[in-house]
Amino acid sequence: MNNFLVTHSLYHCDAGDCNNLRLNAIEAVGPTLKLIGELPKPPFGDIVAGLANESTIYLAHVHNNHHFILLLSASGSDSFVVHDPFYPVNTYPYSNISDIIMYSVQSEAWANTPFSYPLYKQCDPQWGNNVMINHTICEVGCLMSSISMALNGFNISVDGAAATPATLNTWLIHNQGYDAGDDLNEDVLPQLAPGHVFWPADGMHRSNDLDMPTVRAYLLNRRVVIANVLQGHHFVLVTGFDWSDEGAILVNDSGFNTTRYQHSDVVGWRIFDMI
Repeated sequence: MNNFLVTHSLYHCDAGDCNNLRLNAIEAVGPTLKLIGELPKPPFGDIVAGLANESTIYLAHVHNNHHFILLLSASGSDSFVVHDPFYPVNTYPYSNISDIIMYSVQSEAWANTPFSYPLYKQCDPQWGNNVMINHTICEVGCLMSSISMALNGFNISVDGAAATPATLNTWLIHNQGYDAGDDLNEDVLPQLAPGHVFWPADGMHRSNDLDMPTVRAYLLNRRVVIANVLQGHHFVLVTGFDWSDEGAILVNDSGFNTTRYQHSDVVGWRIFDMI
């Protein structure tokens, strides 16, 4: 488990401590559990009921917020039987719990869209006829339109205006964002919002070299994932995955009324990081 988490960057840094688990990381592993959140501890009776009907997993924060244990069942009227991964202790009183990480147990496969993006169509009359260098946004603006959706989802503006295919296209034209063939220069994008947009070292993938666990992990890490599909002729913004079809990627498609592709349809990827 640790190897999977390390390999897929599912630990994060907080206040100098870089051993913090991303609480939704389990959603990249399988369809059984879904994060509810880290919350104030529910009433004792509510936890007992959740354990009894096997609908919820409870990880209790104890030892003054320095340790987690797995709750198994009630022990009397004020304690729990537990699995403790470190201390030789089998029960803890309810009063020792400060807060609880809760996961719901899923009875069926489910779709997950970890982050919300607007859907822009590249042929929208508001901008479809706007020229890039030689062609219009409607004709060849799928990658740029996908990036504009991502920017808008992260509330990153373009010269003070909301990110749309129109505003991003204008900015790219004036900042050497395209080459002579209308291809996007990805490494220009960080200039749009320094400190908020990043073209990382692992941003360019000219083949389908990311497996589905990695794609799921990137999405849960809130990385911007753009897939190159249709034999390399089209780009779409990846928004999620579906455990009922483990090869499916859910997308915002600027060119077609398509909401999902198969991982096998992908011939390359573009990865951005945004804050």
